Amino acid sequence: MAARFMRSDRDYSAWIVGAVLLVVLTGFSRSFFLRPLFGAAPDWAAREPIFYLHGTVFSAWFAVLAVQTYLVRAGALRLHRRSGYAAAALGAGVVVLGTYASLRAANRPGGFMDVPVPAVQFLAVPLVEIALFAVFLGLAVLQRNRPASHKRLILLASIDLLGAAIARIPLMMPILPIWIDTIVYAAFIAAMAAWDLDSGRRLRPETLWGGAALIGGNFAAPFLGATDAWQAAGHWMMSLTGPP
Repeated sequence: MAARFMRSDRDYSAWIVGAVLLVVLTGFSRSFFLRPLFGAAPDWAAREPIFYLHGTVFSAWFAVLAVQTYLVRAGALRLHRRSGYAAAALGAGVVVLGTYASLRAANRPGGFMDVPVPAVQFLAVPLVEIALFAVFLGLAVLQRNRPASHKRLILLASIDLLGAAIARIPLMMPILPIWIDTIVYAAFIAAMAAWDLDSGRRLRPETLWGGAALIGGNFAAPFLGATDAWQAAGHWMMSLTGPP
């Protein structure tokens, strides 16, 4: 029975990781991964070099996620644990570079590309995403000796980073609603809930509370950005990098 649950556990995590990678590849296919195949870059593709570095580092995170998942499925747990230190360092790079790139984007003359919201208000969206990622990653490191908790927290951190990829999908397929991000986040949390119920007959706290924080935080970010307190804090943070 335990062996069946172990196989099911690894299968669920692998399928969820596969879906995460599919969203990343779809969202950034035209503007990053397959850009040469589409000829001219779309109008909403960033052109400043810092955003290519940003994209490379974020892509590396998802590549490491895939490799780490494979190592667990292959039974190479020792190598998985050793590689985890490098993955944690890469995650710290995601936080630092993601924050810096968000501030640089907000300081563009026109703000964030194709976003009809004042830059200082929309800045809350990527910064809340980065903050949640940092929390999930930090908890995952602390729970590294508890595999069930650790892998769910890593998945939550990775799902949380999908905001930019999801936002680009309606630009390529305009029939999709602008709130597709909430649908995608909810679908991933539902998949994690199904995993919990199948393997343990109950929702794990990482799925319940982490999922609520992920969906609620990302949904609330634009409203947070409209508050006076955020406006003051956002302008101050933007002043730290200045115009691009």
